[in-house]
Amino acid sequence: MAEDSGPVDNFNEDGEDVVTLGQLKDAIEQNESERVMNGPKSMVCTYPENYVPRQSIFSCVTCQEESEGELAGICFACSENCHAGHEVLQLYTKRNFCCDCGNSKFKNNKCTLFDGKIPKNRRNKYNHNFKGLYCTCDKPYPPAPDDPMFKAEMFQCCICEDWFHGEHIGIPDDVYQDLEQELVCNSCSNQYPWLIVYKAVLDKKLAEVANVTQETSPTTSQEPQPATEKQEPPKEEVQTPEFNGCTLENPEFKSSPNSNGFVFPSIEWRKLLCKCEKCKRMYEDLDIEYLLDENDSALRYVEGNWKAMEDKDGDIFNEIAQTTSHEVALTLKNGVANLSSKLKEFLDKSDPGKVITKEDIENFFDGVNAKKFKPNEDL
Repeated sequence: MAEDSGPVDNFNEDGEDVVTLGQLKDAIEQNESERVMNGPKSMVCTYPENYVPRQSIFSCVTCQEESEGELAGICFACSENCHAGHEVLQLYTKRNFCCDCGNSKFKNNKCTLFDGKIPKNRRNKYNHNFKGLYCTCDKPYPPAPDDPMFKAEMFQCCICEDWFHGEHIGIPDDVYQDLEQELVCNSCSNQYPWLIVYKAVLDKKLAEVANVTQETSPTTSQEPQPATEKQEPPKEEVQTPEFNGCTLENPEFKSSPNSNGFVFPSIEWRKLLCKCEKCKRMYEDLDIEYLLDENDSALRYVEGNWKAMEDKDGDIFNEIAQTTSHEVALTLKNGVANLSSKLKEFLDKSDPGKVITKEDIENFFDGVNAKKFKPNEDL
């Protein structure tokens, strides 16, 4: 969470709205984050897609109060259109969720984007996140500024999809650092104790890869080698016999009770899940077959949305190329990218509490224009 720079007066002496450089930077970053999390479908309700494998979900506090606290989730498009002006909470992403907007859970609000929804989506799963509460501490995010957890990071469990403060589930904040990793919370670790087996399997494989890399990396010799000397090929690593049965029955890896949560260092662990008939039936009985799908992860969702954003931007420049020329489109594309980069650089160097003035804007563009005429230099 970003540091709170303190309250800012939003009006100047003439009573006009003002914006600080810090607020502008936050708004730009928030807009980019929302584009990545919500994807390109801003005006289309996802209900016709049924239970979407993963999407951004929101909870409308206004409608929840009118419906006597019944929990419901809505897609991004409905949060922007059907619930405009309402108090809406962003729950980030949820898996296998079908938009509830306008169904029987909503007493006074109809979906304006899609008509004819069934009364309830019975496969949807709800938890206290839909009330704006998170973690074992059952607190809102962000909590009150005077709360000890105000600046604490939270991480999402890849099973139950609740969010947790690291210290509340026995995991230091520096252990979980990016979306490539996946967290299993205390509750899910106890509910599915065999998951810890796959952490041991993955840890072993990563260690083997690290050892091979270290052994085969080139070393600098003190004396030059004769050109005619025949180089010996690196010796192959001695492989231990693979266990061909069910991974969970491998005596090398034993499941043991684990009261704390843990972090998989990579989503590669999903590829290691045993796919014998017994295990596949277990996944189905436990309703966790999604773990077999690497694309279920939050990382793959974000990567997919990034690509969709890039493709959409690319389509715009392709249209420009068709009506003008490829050279014009490429010049415009590079110009937009450079301008965006320079704006970020300008905001990073500026005092976040400084109010934006006309002179600030003019100085920024004067600097950009001055650099345009320097040889061998980008915008």
